[in-house]
Amino acid sequence: MIPTCEVVFDTSERYKEQFSEAMTKLFSSIRDNLWEQRIFQDLLDLLMKVAQTMPKFTVTPNKPINGMQTVTNESYVQLCRLAYKAYCLDEDYYLAVDFLRHLIDVSEDIPAFDKLVHDYLVGVTEKYQLLLNAYEKHIDKEVDEKAQHIFHGDHYKTWVAAKNGSQVYEKLRVIGRKSKDITKKKNLWLSMLSKNKEQMEFTLYSGKK
Repeated sequence: MIPTCEVVFDTSERYKEQFSEAMTKLFSSIRDNLWEQRIFQDLLDLLMKVAQTMPKFTVTPNKPINGMQTVTNESYVQLCRLAYKAYCLDEDYYLAVDFLRHLIDVSEDIPAFDKLVHDYLVGVTEKYQLLLNAYEKHIDKEVDEKAQHIFHGDHYKTWVAAKNGSQVYEKLRVIGRKSKDITKKKNLWLSMLSKNKEQMEFTLYSGKK
């Protein structure tokens, strides 16, 4: 391994010094493969630190994000907090990964957003998306098996009929995934992580930006 450093000579980029520690924490978590929660949390901590220290920006996404028509430094931090809540508190991994994708889109539109931070955001999101795909297959199978307990009355009849209409079926599947009748979601998520440990290994080569 070759020790490296970044030399900041432009006074307009001195703000990068303020998130170097947060970036080092993320690097350490990735090196130790702490995908259960630490990497997600450290990534969001880094993104919030970047947004709080970099020059003021205003971005207008193609579609409103969580009701936000525009995204500023402050609302970017709010998106990070919502992502953290979805993953760490609500165990809503679909929403958490969805927020990461929104953050990628917004970050790409922010002038002078740190390229290395962006690359790590993209790389980490890809790994969590991979895990989400495996998680989704397992949980959807359980929704099918427990449909009679999850849906009641007309909802169950609609569930059965909707299997021939994919759009309605997918909307009901989203409801099913959030049901309390499903196996503890965090345990299932960690189980999928354990089974996909090798695929979750993450290395990013970053040349001169």
